[in-house]
Amino acid sequence: MTTVPLVPAAWLVELVNGYGSRPRAAAARTEEPYPDLDRLADLPEATALGEERLIGVADRLWPLFASADSPERTAVINDLLVRSRLTPYLDHEARTRWSTSLNAPDKLVMAGCVTTLMEVVAHGGWRRIGTCEGEDCLDAHLALPGRSRRYCSTTCLNRARIRSYRARRRQDPSVPTED
Repeated sequence: MTTVPLVPAAWLVELVNGYGSRPRAAAARTEEPYPDLDRLADLPEATALGEERLIGVADRLWPLFASADSPERTAVINDLLVRSRLTPYLDHEARTRWSTSLNAPDKLVMAGCVTTLMEVVAHGGWRRIGTCEGEDCLDAHLALPGRSRRYCSTTCLNRARIRSYRARRRQDPSVPTED
């Protein structure tokens, strides 16, 4: 059995947004270079993966963020759990760890991502994960515990506010302008 790597949640979101086909297409980033994910020394399995495998992992994870339907999300994560062949165990400090019979780097990274998402959902529910509600953005995001989130970044939030302001202004010219 191989120990499943610990995948930082921020890295996971960056993977889905930077390599996922749908988020890249929605933001017209298909011609841009892929982000450098190798900078994480704690995840050597990821450095062995090429772009195609990272795209595959990101594309399999994205539906979990994109669905607003809890039963559908449950089905997706349970399928990923089965495919990852995960087995829980306790380490010497009584922390839950995971192992798998798989040893291909992309399968290990996927298993690590699945266990990270399982922890996120277990400690905060499905409302912690989602995709940006920005008009031209499908980026994934994770909300902090106890918080809700609708946009992937401040940039998308600001764009939405500006669009809303301009729409109100078109409907009601008496809305004051900022000069």
